[in-house]
Amino acid sequence: MGYAGGGTIPDALNRTEHHAAIEEAFRKNIPIAAKAGVPSVITFSGNRRGMSDEEGARNTILGLNRLKRLQKITASISVLSYSTASATTRTTCVTTLLGALVSFAK
Repeated sequence: MGYAGGGTIPDALNRTEHHAAIEEAFRKNIPIAAKAGVPSVITFSGNRRGMSDEEGARNTILGLNRLKRLQKITASISVLSYSTASATTRTTCVTTLLGALVSFAK
């Protein structure tokens, strides 16, 4: 797995204003990664900063669908997720989208 400009943990696909920059970075960097033998790259959803889970997931899906349109990206996207525990209620919160490994054809 490599990094090809897919945003950062705090700033990525859950904010639509990052979609164009991430897509441009992938257009530039995925061919370089493929030439180096890197089979996949990572991108992130980004921090919520008060955004609802539903809005964040919707925006992230829009961003991932935009990335799938790139010629070398396959439809295979492996989603990484994590659960967080609430310090006040001591219960497990809803699983939140953290990022995705994006596989691409060589």
